[in-house]
Amino acid sequence: MQEPIKPNKTFTFNCNKDFDIDRINPTMMEVVKYYKEFVEYAQDEYGKFASNNSCLGSCVSLIDESSVQIDIDYSNYVINYSVSIEVENTSYTSEYKTYTESLANYEQFLLDQKKAKQQAIEKENEINKLKAESHRIRLEKRITEIIDSDNLSDSLKLKIITRYCNAK
Repeated sequence: MQEPIKPNKTFTFNCNKDFDIDRINPTMMEVVKYYKEFVEYAQDEYGKFASNNSCLGSCVSLIDESSVQIDIDYSNYVINYSVSIEVENTSYTSEYKTYTESLANYEQFLLDQKKAKQQAIEKENEINKLKAESHRIRLEKRITEIIDSDNLSDSLKLKIITRYCNAK
């Protein structure tokens, strides 16, 4: 499970286009002609942008003289038109609600994973304790058998008992 992505309140629409001109100083008619072509182009691009993002509404009111930048590159005989507009995410409220629900599920998922890991560690520790206890019981039995046998001297039996008790 992946962490959810917080939705944007606004989107930034950027669009630019270059038009080649024939002379170093374009006429006002050329500037206006290319401006109109750019506005149509930008409106088409905004339509694609709006369909990919949650921003509805007409861009006709957004793309106008005040929002379009015009730069003339005299050395390369190019007029560049560009626009950059902040557009409100119209479905932000519903997207944010979905985001908070997903975030809560994600946080619960992380807690469940942490809890499962902790339980696995506790279970492994319990198994290790049982193994150690089983080994201790076997060792005690073996020492008892050795001590009970008549093959060892009393001093050797005492040494074995002392070492075992010190090791505990």
